[in-house]
Amino acid sequence: MTDYFQNFVGQNHIKSRLGFYLDCYKETNQLPNLMMVAARGFGKTVLAEKVAKALNKPYLYINGATCQKITDFIDNILIPHVVDKTISICLDEVHKINPKVEALLLSILNPTKEGINQVNLMGTDVTFNNRMQTWIAASTNIEKISLPFLDRFRQLHFADYKPSELEKIIRLNTSKVRFNREALKELSCCTRGNPRQCTLFGRDITGYLAVKKDNYFGFDDWKQFKDKMKILPLGLNESERKYL
Repeated sequence: MTDYFQNFVGQNHIKSRLGFYLDCYKETNQLPNLMMVAARGFGKTVLAEKVAKALNKPYLYINGATCQKITDFIDNILIPHVVDKTISICLDEVHKINPKVEALLLSILNPTKEGINQVNLMGTDVTFNNRMQTWIAASTNIEKISLPFLDRFRQLHFADYKPSELEKIIRLNTSKVRFNREALKELSCCTRGNPRQCTLFGRDITGYLAVKKDNYFGFDDWKQFKDKMKILPLGLNESERKYL
């Protein structure tokens, strides 16, 4: 299989399934509707973008919280950007969409052998073609999504990131930086298992070393960095520390 996900660390079980679907797409020109389930900052939309790139389709990002009025969803999203278009749509925080929008999507996303659904939009019959439109949803709270809607998707549940994976993500976001092993280990423990925090820490360390005019982050650097940034053990914040 082709490696579609270079530089995306971890989640090998999900990358394997996505790679399978993408290889099948080359032969069938169809991809199932996908639902990525994970906490914030785990890389759901990053993977969605990589899938769109592998499909060689334009990418449209939509936050579910903005999908509250069905007329706006039809007039501002479906008609101008989706109908008769070749496109990959990422519907993030899909559990936040309005129930009427969800009801419409139930018809649009209904899986059929041909991948084609006829849907009435404001009195006009419109064709949605799975060979042209790819739908990728993402959610941090799958419990709020109705079962009929979930059944339209192949679900991809993210696993927790391993410490070694978190360290690798930090390294990827600090190009040319050399780390003391223990310093990197302690830093990764303060990311709360979140890749987005690894990225942010990587940028902060890059800035710290730029001021220092060095490319080595030693254990003494970690202690100074931790003091300057007021980093608490395990990445706790002040509110959590007071509670404990």
